[in-house]
Amino acid sequence: MKKAMLFFIIASAFALFALGASLAAYLWPAGYSSARFESGGVIASAAFGASRVYSTSDNKVFCLNADGERRWEFQMSGSASALDAAGGAVYVGLGSGRVVLISEDGEQTGVLDTGSPISALRAADGLLAVANAAPNANSIKVYSLSALSLLAELTLNSAANAIEIGGGRIYAATRRGDVYLVAQSDFTMKTVRLDGEGAALRLFGAGLLAADKSNGLYYIEDGAIALRDAFPGDNYSSAHIAVSGGTAAVGAGNALSAFDTGLKKRGAALRLGGTIQAVYADGDRITAVLRDENATVAFDALRSVAVVGVFKTAAPLSAAAALAVSFVLAVFAFDLRRVKAAAGLVYKKRRAYIMLLPTFALLILFALYPAFQALVMAFTDWSAASRAVSFVGLDNFRLMVSEGYFLIGIKNTLLFLASYFIKVLTVPLGIAALVFSLRNERAKYWLRFFIVLPMIVPSIVMILMWRNIFDPSNGLINTLLRGFGQEGLTRAWLADERTALWSLMLVGFPFLDAFSFLIYYGGLISIGGEVIEAGRLDGAKGLRMFFSLYLPLIKAQIATLLLLGFIAQLQDFNLVLVLTKGGPGTKTYLPGYELYLNATAFGRYGYACALGLLMFVAIFIPSFISNYISDRRGKRVDI
Repeated sequence: MKKAMLFFIIASAFALFALGASLAAYLWPAGYSSARFESGGVIASAAFGASRVYSTSDNKVFCLNADGERRWEFQMSGSASALDAAGGAVYVGLGSGRVVLISEDGEQTGVLDTGSPISALRAADGLLAVANAAPNANSIKVYSLSALSLLAELTLNSAANAIEIGGGRIYAATRRGDVYLVAQSDFTMKTVRLDGEGAALRLFGAGLLAADKSNGLYYIEDGAIALRDAFPGDNYSSAHIAVSGGTAAVGAGNALSAFDTGLKKRGAALRLGGTIQAVYADGDRITAVLRDENATVAFDALRSVAVVGVFKTAAPLSAAAALAVSFVLAVFAFDLRRVKAAAGLVYKKRRAYIMLLPTFALLILFALYPAFQALVMAFTDWSAASRAVSFVGLDNFRLMVSEGYFLIGIKNTLLFLASYFIKVLTVPLGIAALVFSLRNERAKYWLRFFIVLPMIVPSIVMILMWRNIFDPSNGLINTLLRGFGQEGLTRAWLADERTALWSLMLVGFPFLDAFSFLIYYGGLISIGGEVIEAGRLDGAKGLRMFFSLYLPLIKAQIATLLLLGFIAQLQDFNLVLVLTKGGPGTKTYLPGYELYLNATAFGRYGYACALGLLMFVAIFIPSFISNYISDRRGKRVDI
């Protein structure tokens, strides 16, 4: 038996090491960097030699060098709808139909009037292709970059959202879902039909990668769709594509995904902190431009969006194998005589166990099986945006770290836990002790009645009442402050990032929780009268009676409330859902609310299962330790 236990310990240690190594491989910082610039929201971006040029919603075009430093800024006379760069010049398409040419020094060198509002443009292979969007006059005009002379005008069935040039062709994706393939030699055209409105085009491998606004991804080769897949993101959001070697990064909404040339996903989608307005590649470095945050987010070697490395797959498998071996050894580590005795007892009471079988069957079907399925799905890319469920290892857990929302939720949960422990160990405990100490039984009865009475009111009513208390216009708190002449202290308590979290902790004041009161009171009345009388004979009274007699004898009740409160604080997010929705920003995010959003609003089911798995582990470990300690104490008492 000792040998089996030794094997069990060794195998468990190996399993923990393998799991730790796997987590380190996935969670280690992955060359992440970001930069922010002060300007309007980004509209478009393009490579400009070793620099990048951006057009913004405040009618500016500016250039940043490789270090993120601003080289120059150009004020436009109108709103830029499209932008590209080639041959030492920047081409900016305006809603007025003009294309403004800007030199590498930030000086205007010319203007090309195309005659109609511009929806997209592309400069490459010595050509400038401009998409014009006008009622019944949607077209592509092709110009020579050298002389800006018109080479051809091609009529489209609708306005083009994206243009690509390369491989002897000009490609245009339209709002009706057609991709036009135009030969550069004679400008003959053919079309390929997408399932939704065209959003983005990029040359990829030997073909063309196309994305539509219904989250469809297509690989077009030899003039036909060769492969189809889907990418995550908000439907009908604009999609953006960047290509780096054999990997394509696709951004839509706030999701960035990676695909190989077979359109197979490489890892789970990466959720960023703002709406993606452009995605581009510089070698192995992928950069996403966030429109809402006026920032760029860069990722080295696609590691943040792609699963690479043999060890990352081998480590979870070796850990699973080690855990299986340790489980087998644990079975043999038990005394076989006890196993045989237990089997005999089950056989002796077989009728009772047979009658229990329907209950166990229902538990397995409706409780254990869904829980096991969620455990498996926690390691998959399963979402509303994808038609397939693929195994991604620990990518979902790495995503929790890279996104940051879960970490913010953990920090807020720790603060809520601290406030809960303070609340539950003060007011309800003190009031229970005071009521218990009363000599008048009639007074005890009515006090218990009034303290427990609020339990009949649904908790949602209490939360809504506190929402009115915090109301910035006519809420109780601001009204009292104004009444006392403290107008400067009034604020939108739930909308101010400095007070939102603390305001949620204030909900329930004066914190006389009826359930906690009943648990404490039940523990106090279970103390024998002779024990209390003995304490009084020893001279104990008042606070000494409370700390020396009452408190030690209700340790089990205190431990129960702390454990139940710990579980409730990890799971509950009703306050956040009703009062703040996680805001302002992410100041009141909680892990439970993050799980709820991913499972309902975002449709990221695999990621939600991963969140649920971590929360289960966080709840299970303290519960197991608490029960183990309680059992050990019970055995010592029995002896």
